[in-house]
Amino acid sequence: MPVDWTNPNQIQEFKSAALSQGADPNQLEQYIAKNSPGQPNPMVIPQQVPVSTPSAPPSDALQVPSSVLQPQTQPSQTPPSPPQKPYDPTGKTQAQIMAETGQQSALDQIGKNPIAPQVNSPHITPPVQPQMQQSPQVQHPQFAQQAPNMQGTVLPVAAPITQHAGNYNPGVEVYSHGYARDTNFAVPAGTPAALPPGTWKVVNTYNQANPVGYLHNGENQGYGNDVVAVNTQTGDRIIEQHLSRVQAHPGQILQGGTVIGSTGSSGNTTGANLGIELTDRNGRIIDITRTPYMAGVMPQGRNSVGR
Repeated sequence: MPVDWTNPNQIQEFKSAALSQGADPNQLEQYIAKNSPGQPNPMVIPQQVPVSTPSAPPSDALQVPSSVLQPQTQPSQTPPSPPQKPYDPTGKTQAQIMAETGQQSALDQIGKNPIAPQVNSPHITPPVQPQMQQSPQVQHPQFAQQAPNMQGTVLPVAAPITQHAGNYNPGVEVYSHGYARDTNFAVPAGTPAALPPGTWKVVNTYNQANPVGYLHNGENQGYGNDVVAVNTQTGDRIIEQHLSRVQAHPGQILQGGTVIGSTGSSGNTTGANLGIELTDRNGRIIDITRTPYMAGVMPQGRNSVGR
């Protein structure tokens, strides 16, 4: 039965039927917005949607177009890697792309609903403001007083945040369907990067990317050099990416503050930064700035949270 797009009840019935048949939420919202005059086009953060085997709808049921249904997939323990897209030589910086699109952060829209205090919680990049020039890998004097491979926080210095997890930036985030999965901290290349508070098991590392990347670079699906670790108490999963050097190994059990590499600009970047992607035990993306981990990201009282 065709949908009367001027009837809110039929629209809601159509939406419920589509979701029950495994429709992709993003494509569904776009389809409804396209066919419903005056309806807003909401921004939805992509997330895994359980897929069940649809049953045959009754003959008088609302017809759901195949364009909004997602294919049947077998569940896996880890999210599938986002497909690599061909290089798009736009020649524009991230700041220019963000200015032209005028897109708002999806997390900003839901920021009024605070994340639960418990931290039950792999791989996406940043509009850099301003674009930072590549710096050589050096040992800064203020790092020399730290014990070997240990420091008090993830970064030993305050750093501006150039992008939050959940930001919609399709011109840059070409390997994650336009959405940023990580929060980016702009720091010079060569800055020691450590794990946040807690006990972590290193489950994967990548150290074969060029330390200096560029926009749309596809090495390691845009992550560049990275370290993937899981919190042994909460099951949270963290990926510290765009590194110039990795000094951790799979199987290691490390405490928060342990240095696991040095920052850089490897992978899909426009400048040196540390990208931190955080997901909970169910694979949901979380902005680290909205969790208790943030207190251990930069020196106390020096956090620089920008938008």
